[in-house]
Amino acid sequence: MRTLRGLFQWFLLLTLLACPTLWAAEAVAPWPHSVILSGTSMELHQPQLDSWQDNLLKGRMVVAVKTGTLTDANGKKQDKISYGVAWISARTSTDKKQRQVTLDNLNIEKVNFPTDSANQDHYLALLRQLPAKTLLVSLDQLESDLAIQDQAPQQNVKVNNAPPKILFAFQPATLVLLDGQPAWQASGQAGVERAINTRSLLLKKDGTLYIYFANQWYTAPDLNGPWTQKLTVPIELTQAMQAAVKSKLVTTGPQEKTSVTKPAEIYVATEAAELIQIDGDPQFMPIDGTQLSYVVNTPSDVFIDAQQNNGWYVLVSGRWFRADSTNGPWQYVAGSALPADFSRIPSDSPKSAVLASIPGTPEARGSLPPTFRR
Repeated sequence: MRTLRGLFQWFLLLTLLACPTLWAAEAVAPWPHSVILSGTSMELHQPQLDSWQDNLLKGRMVVAVKTGTLTDANGKKQDKISYGVAWISARTSTDKKQRQVTLDNLNIEKVNFPTDSANQDHYLALLRQLPAKTLLVSLDQLESDLAIQDQAPQQNVKVNNAPPKILFAFQPATLVLLDGQPAWQASGQAGVERAINTRSLLLKKDGTLYIYFANQWYTAPDLNGPWTQKLTVPIELTQAMQAAVKSKLVTTGPQEKTSVTKPAEIYVATEAAELIQIDGDPQFMPIDGTQLSYVVNTPSDVFIDAQQNNGWYVLVSGRWFRADSTNGPWQYVAGSALPADFSRIPSDSPKSAVLASIPGTPEARGSLPPTFRR
């Protein structure tokens, strides 16, 4: 389960890939992020880590390629999208003091586009045009993403299997995680306080809460919201934000000249939580030889099982949870108690990485907990 620290800096990886002008910046891009490679429009989604052993990091990300346009039943034109998965790897070196990890020799190892396999070699070649620069990501987030919650029995580690608060968003969104209730501290600007137990920028002035994310301000009367976009705020808030960012105390999203046209959904949690972002309505892809389908247009591992009344299953940091719908309630499912079809996921499936979290599969027998080189 993800810890309550440094959640958003991992987003830096694809931000920097997609925005060559930000190689040295510490901005965090909202998801998905658009790029154009040799005239082809692509959207890169938040990466998911698979392993980090010694100084080699491996992961994968969902890629959406615009292949044309189509007209729906109402006569409205829509983008025609091919969804796939790209596997990435990079060498790492760690700066414990700055809590940063440097990624070098970034490599797009392979791709899989199940509904557009004829063009996947072309898409691979395009993705390999992404600038091969040195990248910085958060050590805190890498460690939390790679935490192994399903410990091996011989380790005699008691695991808390209570489900986190699992949130689904179908438009741009951000999750602000606090380590308990806000711990307020004077910001140095008159009347403005900053919550110091979160890596997001959360400010308070005159009893009103403010969040700055992706070039936009949002306000609410309390943590439960409702959060609304605010076009202008008192100058003291802007000064407090700039000071916190300069001191590297918080992450606030991209500091780009272009504005965000669609407000983000703001979620705030004071306990363990997981945000699963889906790019619009869920797009389902059947898995051959099973009654399972997975959601293509999300970087998370999200499945439905037709044999279990279309029940939803998600994999969060090595642990499985089930619910009747995206609204929950979510229940922990031991890997050994998963429906049999999960162990039948083909090894060449875009979702084959989850096999390492399904007991009895060759991938699970061969997986070892990652070691962190710090």
